[in-house]
Amino acid sequence: MDVNSTNSSLTAIADFRYIGIVIGIVDIILGTLGNILTIVVFSRISNLQSLFNIFIINLAIIDFLTAAFMMPLNVAGYVQMNWPIGGPDSVSASVQAYVYFCCGYTSITCFMLITVNRFISVMFPKHYKSLFSRCGILVGL
Repeated sequence: MDVNSTNSSLTAIADFRYIGIVIGIVDIILGTLGNILTIVVFSRISNLQSLFNIFIINLAIIDFLTAAFMMPLNVAGYVQMNWPIGGPDSVSASVQAYVYFCCGYTSITCFMLITVNRFISVMFPKHYKSLFSRCGILVGL
C-alpha cells in the first residue's frame, strides 16, 4: 500500500468520524429527552400503565441508559480518536463495551417480546389474557 492511498484512507476515516460525532450528539439529545418523556408520561398517566406498555417502558429505560450514559463516552472516543478514560486497553474500555453490548442485546430482547406479545394478541386472542396476566408477566421477567 502506498503513502497516498494510506493518507486518503485516513482522511476518509476522519470524515466518517465527524458523521459519527454528529449522529452521536443527536442520539444523546433525542434519546435522553424522548425516553425521559416516555417514562414520565407512563408513570403519571394511569391509563397507560397496561401490561403491554411494561415492555415499552423497559425498552425506554434501556434506551435512556444507553443514550445518557454510554453514548457520551462513544462520542468522546470519536472526538479524541481514542478511548477517553484510560486508553483502549484499559479496564474501563472493557466494562463500557460489555455494558454497551448488554444494553443493545437487552433492547433487542425487548423488541422480540413486544413482537411476540402483539403476535399472540392478534393470532390467539383467547389465550392472550392468561399468557400475559400480571402474574405471567412478572414470572416471565
